[in-house]
Amino acid sequence: MTITEHTELIRRFADDFTALQEAVLARMNGICAPEIAAALEHASLVGPITVALAHVDVLARGAVRRAELSAQPPERLRRLRAHARRVRQARSQAVAVCKEQRARRLVGRSRPVDMLELRVARMSSPAAFAEALRQELRARGLPDGTPQAPESDLVAA
Repeated sequence: MTITEHTELIRRFADDFTALQEAVLARMNGICAPEIAAALEHASLVGPITVALAHVDVLARGAVRRAELSAQPPERLRRLRAHARRVRQARSQAVAVCKEQRARRLVGRSRPVDMLELRVARMSSPAAFAEALRQELRARGLPDGTPQAPESDLVAA
């Protein structure tokens, strides 16, 4: 499969939540096509996969609860519980991968912060910007009450 086809699958999964959810469930159950599995490994789908698994987890738990409250045969209840357990395990793995991806993004930014981004952040949320600036200054060892710090220096770091 070519990169273009992977890109099309990734775009489709990003746009169609149901298709993403079905692909994630197929991968979880081991019946996923190799090209779909390769597309699901893309870093941009880490967050959406976690959301899809959270949604499936809620649905699976609801199905188990409904089966417990109704007169379902024990075998049906066992299958539903096993499915819910597999979904929970897949969800916890997806959450761990998502946290790892977020940590990588925060530690190694691929590009420096743009001055325009700083201005937008300062204008849209001045209190949050001021607090983030104070924390950054403290992290650099500057005392509280430092009157003004050049923002261009913060961009370089």
